[in-house]
Amino acid sequence: MLSAWRSCSQDEAQVRSLVWPEAAERKLLELVNAVEADHAGRLSVDVINTQFRDAGGSAAEYRAAVTAAIEHGWLTEHPSGGYLMFTQAGADLFA
Repeated sequence: MLSAWRSCSQDEAQVRSLVWPEAAERKLLELVNAVEADHAGRLSVDVINTQFRDAGGSAAEYRAAVTAAIEHGWLTEHPSGGYLMFTQAGADLFA
């Protein structure tokens, strides 16, 4: 009987490391920290999403990472859905 599971190469595992929620959340926070906020402290979701996808993440992994970061109290999402903002707790992660 063939197993549905297959091993992957080390390179593939590195690229797909964002499937792990903690890794995706950590990468998201690193990207958010590197983006220049506008005058109101808002960070463009389009910019962050593009960078996350360029780093090997999927749309579902991005959404899961955003949701987890909000649940942890590190980010807030603007009601329009177009911006993310660090909370003080999130900013303190990089202080």
